[in-house]
Amino acid sequence: MLIRLAMSIVLAGALLVAVGGPAQAASGTTVTSPTSGTESTTGSVRVAGTYTATNLQSVKVVLCQRSTTAPSGCLWVNSRTAGTTRATWFGFNATVSAGNAFSLDFSGLPDGSYEFRTYVLDSTTGTNGSPRTTTPFTVDTSPPVPDAGRFSIAFGRSMWQVADTSSGSCVFVPGTPTLEDAARELAARGLYAITGVVTNRPNANAAVRGCGFYSTNANWADLANLRDGYGWQVVSHSKNYKDMTTLTNAQQVDESCGSLSVLGNRGHQDAWGLFNFPNDKQDAASRTAVLSCFAFYRLYGSGINELATLQSTRELSVETVDGGKCNNAALACYSAPGLGGKRYELPSALATRVLQPTAGQYNLIQFYRFVDGQRGTLSDPAAWDCTSSDPRDHWVSRIEFYCWSDFLAVLDARSPTATVTSPAIIARELGFTP
Repeated sequence: MLIRLAMSIVLAGALLVAVGGPAQAASGTTVTSPTSGTESTTGSVRVAGTYTATNLQSVKVVLCQRSTTAPSGCLWVNSRTAGTTRATWFGFNATVSAGNAFSLDFSGLPDGSYEFRTYVLDSTTGTNGSPRTTTPFTVDTSPPVPDAGRFSIAFGRSMWQVADTSSGSCVFVPGTPTLEDAARELAARGLYAITGVVTNRPNANAAVRGCGFYSTNANWADLANLRDGYGWQVVSHSKNYKDMTTLTNAQQVDESCGSLSVLGNRGHQDAWGLFNFPNDKQDAASRTAVLSCFAFYRLYGSGINELATLQSTRELSVETVDGGKCNNAALACYSAPGLGGKRYELPSALATRVLQPTAGQYNLIQFYRFVDGQRGTLSDPAAWDCTSSDPRDHWVSRIEFYCWSDFLAVLDARSPTATVTSPAIIARELGFTP
């Protein structure tokens, strides 16, 4: 923490006129240091300024440590180096120098709220001194809290809940966690998320959720509830989920920038912060189209971004969480064919890589939808086993499935000092506007 010196200089004086003689200059002090907003971590302060006096006797500095238990409201500092105090008034003579300057150093001040008062004793003011110049300040010598970086937790395509579509119809899977279940767990930890929306997918009917690709989809009412009830922010995942690299420039602009009016009309005003390329398919031309109306575009990668370079690259790397084969070589799930063709990502490794950002980093991790318990066998298209207490035993049949217990473990292994944020907030800090 810092010594924060908030100046509140009160200057007062009176023009004293000797009977039958010329007017005398008003006696008083003007504090020039410390100035408002001065910061230090040393527990020291130098009081300095100038004075006006007739036949100066001394410039006085009185240092008060504010105290609710002291009769006068002050414990008076009686040591310039040790910060010791007493209940009765105590003043110091400042050092004066050419140019009517004065100064006095204090060190070793313990944490607390202070004020110092300066005034002049001279032949005009007499023993009571000139009007006081009073300056409040505080001392806090605890170390500053370092910037531990920031992060966002994202969800791809706003998929609401796992469904089995392997038979050609949408079979809801009871007991699988929903997107709102995730919102509740995030909120319980003081967190919120961002979620990508393909604008032709949410149903306008609050009682209906569309279905496809082994999932039901959040409808517009769901998205409004996530925003208003849990603080989530929506980002664009395009209008129609088309391969942007196959479109003309006009089509690219419509597919990306055109989604913003759809989302804005639904109350999602910060969607301009990030565009998610469908299936991560992008090239130079499609990026140029996207950046004409979005602050950043998403690219699958490490999920680690340096704020120092983000303003120029405008590329947000996102770690996408994959399921797949288990990590226990002693089990059949380790080498079973299929299972998404990938290895299940362990929660401890995910949290260490992405949710423990260092100073100056903005990291993003993206989940899709969650499963729990056990369903089916290794050869089934919509199956999983999350029952073991050891995440190395967990497997899922599709790479966008992830065990619910492991999602919670990732959240709980995040850096306790890192701050959750969103692309739009970062964009504004870097000077971008909608």
